[in-house]
Amino acid sequence: VRQEATAFTVDADYPLALNTGRLRDQWHTMTRTGTVPRLMANAPEPAVDLNPADAAAHQLKDGDLAHLSTRFGFVRARVRVANAQRRGHAFMPMHWSGQFAARAAAGLLSSPVTDPHSGQPELKHVPARIVRENTGWAGVLITRRNLRPTGFVHWSRYT
Repeated sequence: VRQEATAFTVDADYPLALNTGRLRDQWHTMTRTGTVPRLMANAPEPAVDLNPADAAAHQLKDGDLAHLSTRFGFVRARVRVANAQRRGHAFMPMHWSGQFAARAAAGLLSSPVTDPHSGQPELKHVPARIVRENTGWAGVLITRRNLRPTGFVHWSRYT
C-alpha cells in the first residue's frame, strides 16, 4: 500500500493539523451516551486538545473558549491543554452535535476530499487555525427543560 499525501498541508494561515476521533465514553453523536451523566463527566463540553507549546504560541490557556477554523468551516470549543497532544496538531472529538452544543460539530471543519479507492473522507488531517474567542460574559443555567438556546456565541448542554 502506497501512502498518499493529504489533500491540504499546514501553512502560515492554517498552522495546525486537526485530527478528529472518538472519546472513550462517547459513541457517535451522543444521542444515547450523551444522556448518561456518568459518561458525560469526563468531557462535559466540546473541547479541542492542544500541546502546551501550541497553546502558548496562540496565546491560549486551559479553559479558554476558542474559535477553531479550517478552510471549510468553524466551531467553538474550550481549549484543553494536554501534554500528550503532539506539537503542531490539534484533536477534537467527533461526538458533539446541535443537540448538545452550538457550533461544536467536528464535521463542520472537515475537508470534502475522499480517498479515491475507498471513498472514506479525509478526517484525520485538515489544516486549522485557532484563536481565543472574546466573550463579554459567561453564565450557567440549571434547568430540567431540554433547551437549545439561540443568540449566544457558545452554549453546551450537560445532562
